[in-house]
Amino acid sequence: MNVCSWIVCERGGRWTPALRLALEFDRTVRHRVREVRHLGELAAEVAARPTSVVALEVHPSNFAESLDWLAQADRDYPQAGCVVLCDRAI
Repeated sequence: MNVCSWIVCERGGRWTPALRLALEFDRTVRHRVREVRHLGELAAEVAARPTSVVALEVHPSNFAESLDWLAQADRDYPQAGCVVLCDRAI
C-alpha cells in the first residue's frame, strides 16, 4: 500500500481534524499526518520528509511570511506539494 505524508502547519487545531476525516475515506493510500505550529518548525519537517504534502494555514498575521516560505519551498523542496489553507475572508 502506498503511503502519503502530510505536514500541516497551523496555529490552532482547526484544519488537521478536518483533513484526517477527509483522508480516512481514501482506502487506496495510507495517510500519515504530522502537525507543526510555526513556520520555523516546518522546514525541518519537510527536510526530513521531502515528498510530503504541506498544508500551510495562511492568515492575516502570517500572510507575507507564508508567501515567502512558499516561494522558497518551490526551490528548496521541489518534490513536496503545497496546499494553502485559509479563511474565505483572505
